[in-house]
Amino acid sequence: MARKPIRSDLGWSTVDRIFVRGKDLPGEILGTLNLGDMAFFELTGRVPNPKESRLFNAMAVNTRMAELLLPMLSLPFFVPVVMAAAQSSARLMAGRLVAEAMPWLRILVAYDIVFVTACTLAFPYTLDE
Repeated sequence: MARKPIRSDLGWSTVDRIFVRGKDLPGEILGTLNLGDMAFFELTGRVPNPKESRLFNAMAVNTRMAELLLPMLSLPFFVPVVMAAAQSSARLMAGRLVAEAMPWLRILVAYDIVFVTACTLAFPYTLDE
């Protein structure tokens, strides 16, 4: 029985690409949208114009529901990791070759390197004496 590909309007992937709302994640989103714009894009399906961006980012900064806002705004950063983990796990658990899961494993390794480096560099600034 042939498997039906899993696809959602929020995001999907191919063997070598990850798409969020129809836009290529590394080619069209990363480096061009700030965190507030990405959250607006995830919620509405379109990139905000400059006035909407300014308003949405101001609301994000001044919200009283900060404990709910952080998970919502950080979700776009975690989607690629979850997708890569799910894809690589599915391939490995199905008994396929490791080479078939390698593109997804590379994404996970890249995220590990970026976040371990960023946390190591930011750690000294988070502590006060």
